[in-house]
Amino acid sequence: MDVIAKQFQLAEQTILAFVATRDPDRAKKFYRDTLGLPLVSEDLPFALVFDVSGIMLRVTVVEKFDPAPFTVLGWRVPDITVANQPEIGMMMAVAIKKLVVTQLASS
Repeated sequence: MDVIAKQFQLAEQTILAFVATRDPDRAKKFYRDTLGLPLVSEDLPFALVFDVSGIMLRVTVVEKFDPAPFTVLGWRVPDITVANQPEIGMMMAVAIKKLVVTQLASS
């Protein structure tokens, strides 16, 4: 088992992100049109797939969804004051409880 573990390191692999939606049409408009993420594919009725700087974001279609009371998806931005401009804030107001832009200190 250690030989396999040494050959395959999960830390060296690309992570995928998953979020849920009950309304794929609304989700597509939000992620593509509001956030500007390229839509890679529509695998309906299963999911929408977006590209986020080379990372796959899979928006999974579900029948029942209870929003998490915590952040499930965020972006590292160089300047939170630029990312938090009024026009951007207005576009994201509907989803502010689901998506949080967080400025993280550079290492």
